[in-house]
Amino acid sequence: MKNRQTVLLAILMFAVAMMLMTTSAAAQGPTGVSSKVLAEFPSEIPGIEKIVLLEFRLEPGAKLENFVHKETNFCTAKQGLLTAVVGGTTVIRGPGSRWVCPLGLKVSLYNNGSEPHVHHIWQLIPSK
Repeated sequence: MKNRQTVLLAILMFAVAMMLMTTSAAAQGPTGVSSKVLAEFPSEIPGIEKIVLLEFRLEPGAKLENFVHKETNFCTAKQGLLTAVVGGTTVIRGPGSRWVCPLGLKVSLYNNGSEPHVHHIWQLIPSK
């Protein structure tokens, strides 16, 4: 069953990557922190209502502290450097870096660089 779910997830993620759906909806958080929905579609994964692709942006000097993930995220850095503090450990993410943030993970994010940091986030939104 897990193999089937993994294959389904991979197929769905590939399909969304091929889609050119965009929306002008943007969420603004703390100063210099923003996200924009790039695509959204219903999920065929049991327990997951929908899958959302976001673009997350952190301007130079911006920070997002003590953020708790409300869903599971799969991330890929596109531009600039991101300093993340996860469970007391500091990691640096740059273009091409990939990582997973499970539901409930608490992180603090900082852009200490001179250019914006951008990463794409695939969110698995749980069923209600």
